Amino acid sequence: DNFFPSFVLSKDEQAAANMARLSVEYTEKSFYAPQNDILKTDILQAMMKDYNQSNVDLFLASLSKPDFKIDTPKTRDIYLYMPARMSLIFSTVASFSFINLDTGVLDKPFTFSTAYPLDVKNGEIYLSNGVVLSDDFRSFKIGDNVVSVN
Repeated sequence: DNFFPSFVLSKDEQAAANMARLSVEYTEKSFYAPQNDILKTDILQAMMKDYNQSNVDLFLASLSKPDFKIDTPKTRDIYLYMPARMSLIFSTVASFSFINLDTGVLDKPFTFSTAYPLDVKNGEIYLSNGVVLSDDFRSFKIGDNVVSVN
């Protein structure tokens, strides 16, 4: 299933950490669950059931909240490895976490681009992909468009 890793790699730190922990622990529990258990067929539904959530969007949004408490015991450490060559397909991988789980439609595109700095002038960093990044990392320019960074 691509949803869990793409969610972890493309969401905010809090949501990513919570989903990483939940997906690892629920996957582990699924190995020992009876054949007819929801853990064998739909891990996300099993999580939602255990956390008394019926709306997938609300459940996923709750993972970003600092007060989200994981009730499942921790069985192992989690490490994320992203080989450099994966950067070529990262937009595609990350797009799985932006699919509306009710409709199957991609809600919004995800863009990822690799670049290296070419020059620094007047408080701006010129990147190899044509993007100009402010040296305080609060905004970037693509062509004539300036985008604020949250």
